[in-house]
Amino acid sequence: MFRIDFQLDKDSTVPLYLQLIERLRKKILSGEYPDGSKLPSVREIEQLLGVSKNVVLKAMNELYVDDLVYREVGSGTYIRAKKEKGADTGPIDWCKHLDTWYRHTHQFKKRSPTSEIATLGLLVIFHNESPDDELIPHQLLKALTQRAMKSDIFMETVNYVEHPKGLRDLRKAICMRLGCNGESLKPENVIVSGRNVESEHLIFKAFTRQGEAVVIENPTNMNVLGILKTLHLKVIPVRRSIEGIDLNQLEDVLRKNSVKLIYLQSTAGEPMGTTMPDRKKQELVRLAASYRVPIVDDLTGGSEFQYTGKTPFPMRHFEEDNVVFEIHDIVKTFGAGVTTGWIVGPDKALDILWSSMRVMERDVAGLLQLVTNEILNSEFYDHHLSFVHEKLTKRRELLIHACNRYLPSYAKANICDSGTSWWVELPKGFDVRDIRRNLNRKNIEIAPGNWFFNDEKGYNFFRLGLYVKEEYIEPALIEIGKTVERYRKHEFGSVTKFEYTSW
Repeated sequence: MFRIDFQLDKDSTVPLYLQLIERLRKKILSGEYPDGSKLPSVREIEQLLGVSKNVVLKAMNELYVDDLVYREVGSGTYIRAKKEKGADTGPIDWCKHLDTWYRHTHQFKKRSPTSEIATLGLLVIFHNESPDDELIPHQLLKALTQRAMKSDIFMETVNYVEHPKGLRDLRKAICMRLGCNGESLKPENVIVSGRNVESEHLIFKAFTRQGEAVVIENPTNMNVLGILKTLHLKVIPVRRSIEGIDLNQLEDVLRKNSVKLIYLQSTAGEPMGTTMPDRKKQELVRLAASYRVPIVDDLTGGSEFQYTGKTPFPMRHFEEDNVVFEIHDIVKTFGAGVTTGWIVGPDKALDILWSSMRVMERDVAGLLQLVTNEILNSEFYDHHLSFVHEKLTKRRELLIHACNRYLPSYAKANICDSGTSWWVELPKGFDVRDIRRNLNRKNIEIAPGNWFFNDEKGYNFFRLGLYVKEEYIEPALIEIGKTVERYRKHEFGSVTKFEYTSW
């Protein structure tokens, strides 16, 4: 074993874990740290450098992902033996070429069954973003697709006759659906796009340039974090609670920075499953208008599923200055195969978006638009929406019962009032990544909280979801509760008093 012979600059603006990664990477690649040699333990590195455990763990995890170290259970962490250039004759490992942020999507693997869940032949995934088979109306979709193929404009759609902003009949159907709260919408205020990820990318691409600032809630939709990173935008995170974005901090940010867009989810927001009160939406719209900064309100988290209270007004209900874009899709109701979405906003801004779509060839396939038009105009749409809402309500009740019964008392579950997300907080010092790895061995997957934070926080949070069949919820929560408690005993021993994140 070698010694750590350097110190980190605690006055630097570069985060400590990034400094540690860079110092260790240089020494490993230069050969200064011999191949196969053992690294000091996490606790030893903590003491030598005077940093927290989380700093060391984050650095070790990045080096592991970069294949610069490897771990042996019960023994420790070792330097990965370097290979001579050209010595590796095997296939390209494309995962190594991915940005580190995306690698977590490639790390989950099925393992041999060791629990009740696994013996049922299941893979219980609590972070699915689209419905399971039980909620998808296969026969209805088949019938509506056949009906769409018999429509009068089917041939011209197949032969690609361009429809600016999308099929007008579809945009009229969208206006009817969204106008149920009394707002008057015109087809000119709607542009047909793909599912939420495509709409988000389109808006950011059209209205920002590299290096410009965008405000996001923290935590937020993890897909947006990836988009902003690939577009090389400056991300300014603003605290978020169960009532939504912190308006005081937001105003301070807007006063001190030139901000191009504000992105948030006012209803059924990921990952907390909460809805911003109407009074706060009104304040936010007024604040954004005063600084002339557009709001991107993503309503694709399941805003159509409200479990408590009355249906909230959309944020555009409160606007007077054309500052709000809304993003919608029907993936939460009809599955990932129906990837049609739409953006609602000022008609002049949508003209710019349409031009961007044409340049990037991002318009939605005509047949898919026809099918979506049939869905929205179908007499079965509201019936299916009610069916899904009823199913999710029952799953929500089961999850409430299971969390109360099987999660340890120190685990705080935030009961979602809308959407499909379920946010659980563990005490400070817990690292959900370790808990997740143990659950993966039992074929259970959760979403660790750090996926949803821009500033590498959230290691003591995890997200569950409602797209898990009823019969699997209780046995899965039993395993999650046991795994969390085993982690506590291993890491904290007899400690019973804990601190929590201040919101």
